[in-house]
Amino acid sequence: MKALHVVAGVLADAEGRVLLAQRPPGRHQAGRWEFPGGKVEPGESAHAALARELREELGIEAQGFEPLIAVPWRYPEKTIRLEALRVAAWTGEPHPHDAAALRWAPPREIDAATMPPADRPLLAALRLPPHYLITPAAADPARLPALFDAALARGERLFQLRLPAFARDALRPLARALAARCRAAGADLLINADIELARELGVGVHLRAAQLAALEARPLPAGAWVAASCHDADE
Repeated sequence: MKALHVVAGVLADAEGRVLLAQRPPGRHQAGRWEFPGGKVEPGESAHAALARELREELGIEAQGFEPLIAVPWRYPEKTIRLEALRVAAWTGEPHPHDAAALRWAPPREIDAATMPPADRPLLAALRLPPHYLITPAAADPARLPALFDAALARGERLFQLRLPAFARDALRPLARALAARCRAAGADLLINADIELARELGVGVHLRAAQLAALEARPLPAGAWVAASCHDADE
C-alpha cells in the first residue's frame, strides 16, 4: 500500500507548551488530540503543504520550519508517512477553523493515549532533551554522583549509565543513587544493556544491537525510555 504523505506542525509558546487540535466528529480518529497539519498534495513540498494547512486550519501564517521527526505508520485502513516540523515563528492567533477545539499543553503532561497512534512518536521526540550524556566506560564510580549533580544543575536531563565492567550486584547501589538524583531533578536515566536492572529500578534501558535483534516486543513499560545502538541498515 502506498504511504500517504502527511505533515504536522509543532507550535510552541513562550512557556514551552505545544498546540494540539482535536479531530472533529465524523473524521478518522475523531475526538483524539493531534498536532495540526494535513495531507501533502501532489507536487507540493512538505513546507508548502504545512504552511497551507496551518493557514486553512488555524488562520495563521507560518514563518519558517525546522525538522523534528518522520514516522511511518500503518493503520488498518491506510498507511501514512507523518513528517513533523517545528514551526519556528508565525503571525496571527490560532483559531479552530477545522478542529473541534484547540489547547496548549506541556509535552510531559500530555496523555499519549488521547492522541492518534501515529502522533505518539512525535510526542516522544518532543520530550527528549537536546543532549544525552553517557558515562565513560572507564569512569570512576565514586566520582559519578558529584558529576551527575553538576550536570543536573546546568540543566542536563537525560543520562546513560554505562559501566560494562561492573556486574549487576556491583552496579545496583550506584544506579539506585543516580536514579534517585535524576527523579528529584525531573531527569531520566537509562541503564546500559541490563533490562532486568532497569525494570527493578523503574528507569530506561539502552540496548545493544544484538539485544534489539533478539526482542519481539518492547522490554519496558510505555513510560520508560528504550534506546538502542544501530550501526547499519539491517540493525
